[in-house]
Order: sequence, then C-alpha cells, then structure tokens
Amino acid sequence: RAARRTRQALVTRGGRARTPTVAEAALLADVAILNTWLARVGWHDLTDAMTGAREVVQRAAAAEQAGTSESVDPARLSWLLHELTVLETWTGELELAAQHSDEALVTARAVGNHRLAAAALADRAILQLLDGRFQTAAATARDCLAESKTAGRHADGYMGRPHVALGWAAFYDLRLEEAAVELAEA
Repeated sequence: RAARRTRQALVTRGGRARTPTVAEAALLADVAILNTWLARVGWHDLTDAMTGAREVVQRAAAAEQAGTSESVDPARLSWLLHELTVLETWTGELELAAQHSDEALVTARAVGNHRLAAAALADRAILQLLDGRFQTAAATARDCLAESKTAGRHADGYMGRPHVALGWAAFYDLRLEEAAVELAEA
C-alpha cells in the first residue's frame, strides 16, 4: 500500500496527472524494482508489482520519444526490465517477457553494463529454452557466462539460469554427463 501511495503521489498533484522530475522518475523506478523483487519472494502483490513496473517502463519510453529530461537512467531501466521479465516469465506472459528481455539487453549494452547484460541474457536463455530452442538457449547461456565473467560476477542470483539452459541442451543432445555437471552448477 505504501508503495502504491508513493507511486500515486509522484505522478499526481491535487488529483491531476503531472510529469515527474528526474529525481522522482528515479524514485519511481527504484520503487518498481523493489516491488518486483519483493513479489518474486512473495512479499508483495505480483499484479501490483507488474503494473507499477510497466507504468515506469511506459513513462520512460514516452519521455525518450519526446526527448524530455525526466526519463529513467538506462541502468535503472535495464534492471527494472530484467525484474519485469522474470515476473512475466513466471506468469506465462512469454511474449512480453521476451520483448522486455530484449529491451533490457539493448539498454544494458548501450551503457556498457556487463552485469545487467548478463542478467538479460540469462532471462533470454530461459525464454528460449521454454520455446524449445535448446541450442539457441545454450549459445545465449554461454554469452551470459562470458558477460558475467567480464563483469567479474560469478555468484549473482541469475547465474543458475544459464547452467539450466546449458544442462537442458546437453540432456536433449544425450550428453548426459555434461548435463549433470551443468545442472549441478545451477
């Protein structure tokens, strides 16, 4: 409730819609990121978290198209898109998840953030796996591991996903020992 009230207070004043400032746009993104993460662990309403995240993403896209300064910075936006992708994958909204994963990857790469690019690639690998594109998922998973290595990150929460994709692709190709090793890493 507090997050919803905060979100509402930042986009309205006196019952009228208004454009948030740069600092307020950042705060809205931070609230949305926190809520998506809380929803993943069951501490926040899933629907509310997705609604809030989508509002921030839509507002950021509109600000970018209009060329206004109240847009969310790219790193925050990429992180939010990653968290939104995870929720959309969980709820079976795979087309939206794929779209948001692609946007997260492009945004992360545009600012040279290898950690966020790795997270987006991990999401993409799982989506490809769910779509039955096992070898494509394995290639994406290898890209994810390379980005993560470049970022100097080996224990982030998303790091199980590329190993699941690699393990499943190996299992599908009947490389059972390799599958067991990859799945043990997950």
